[in-house]
Amino acid sequence: MPLRESLAALGLGAVTSLVSAAARLGLIGPAASVRLAAGAGPALAAAVDAAVSGPARRVFGSWFPELEIAAARHPSLPFRMFAT
Repeated sequence: MPLRESLAALGLGAVTSLVSAAARLGLIGPAASVRLAAGAGPALAAAVDAAVSGPARRVFGSWFPELEIAAARHPSLPFRMFAT
């Protein structure tokens, strides 16, 4: 898969995951979810352009420690963070 399309797919996955989490937490409703995901298109395209036009770097993946810690704590919490 070409680099530009791969980055766009990765970005779309991140946007979808974040919007989905916000909806499951009850922070936004279904209509706002659609608006946010659709509105992220221009910013996502700009991010892909910036990544492709910049100098080549070795990237070994991404890690969001706050999200990993929250996910690890989820089963032992006295309440559930997600309504699913």
